[in-house]
Amino acid sequence: MTIQGGACRIAPTVLAGSSCAGGERCGGNSVCINSVCTCPINTLNQNGMCRSPVSVPPQSSCANQEVCSGGSNCINFVCQCPPDTQIFGAQCVASSGSLGFCTNQIQCGGGSLCDTQRGVCICPTGKIAVGSVCVNTVGALETTNKDDSLLPAPPLSTCSDERPCTGGALCRNGFCHCEAGQIPVDDICQYVIAEPGTSCASGQTCSGNSYCIKGMCSCSSNERIANGACTNELIT
Repeated sequence: MTIQGGACRIAPTVLAGSSCAGGERCGGNSVCINSVCTCPINTLNQNGMCRSPVSVPPQSSCANQEVCSGGSNCINFVCQCPPDTQIFGAQCVASSGSLGFCTNQIQCGGGSLCDTQRGVCICPTGKIAVGSVCVNTVGALETTNKDDSLLPAPPLSTCSDERPCTGGALCRNGFCHCEAGQIPVDDICQYVIAEPGTSCASGQTCSGNSYCIKGMCSCSSNERIANGACTNELIT
């Protein structure tokens, strides 16, 4: 309750992102932190309500604070893959990735070729690097290293009944994918939260009412960062 005109009155309830400096009660599942109704960790402010982020695949709309998955970033309200990558199985994967350094073809595995001018192993035309092998766009595995099928299958690598996925990934259409909203970190699927002003270029989920714009968790034009969150209040 608050005191107004010498009388005790029930404090009004306000939405997430509003001021609670005058004793207002925070609604929308938010809590009053530093005089601002703030959403808890791992939730986002969506129209004044704190909700768990909704993950969408590359090329989907992110106009309503949806979380771009598969390594994509929200750019101009669309989940877009970073440069030099393309969509493959709802994931952004390298379109011309290097598979290691080389001076001759013998040093290249996984179906890759040695680019002697650059000194790196690259995938042939029409194939992309996924994990340690080159694959085509319909998921057919092309590899000169037969022992690859005996190795564990970390996120973004090929998988099968004989080669199950590791690191919390799931085998879908022959490839190991992290759950929606997660990204592979050191071959382990993890849900990574990034505060305003930090990078979201690898698929991190922006918190504190910020949005992933051009690879950075950014506040709206009329807001600023305060105590790890976006606020439109003047900082004193």
